Amino acid sequence: MLFNMVNRKDIVKIQTQKVVHHEVKSKTSAKIISTENYITGEENLVVVKDVKNCNLILNSEVNNKITIKSLTNVTIKPDKNLIDEEWEEMLVERGACVQFFFVGDSWYIISSDGIKLM
Repeated sequence: MLFNMVNRKDIVKIQTQKVVHHEVKSKTSAKIISTENYITGEENLVVVKDVKNCNLILNSEVNNKITIKSLTNVTIKPDKNLIDEEWEEMLVERGACVQFFFVGDSWYIISSDGIKLM
């Protein structure tokens, strides 16, 4: 199978939207944070950088799916129960990326690049 090469300037980012109570809301959002403590909100992606260590709490009250990209050391804790029904917290090191999904009453790791310590 042959693939055509595409220039990066030819790639168009498409913003998806969802309608909630007749209001159009952005479906994808991202935040870059540089604080020692952070509680996730409605964003789908959090990039953590420019801080030595960060304590991040996954907030299931406002979001059920989130990706954390770490450019520093980040300790991730669930707001309820355990991560993967086993871990009270997890440490992800610089360069790691982990995706979480809240199902039932627990946060589960659904994707990870494997650069983490538990």
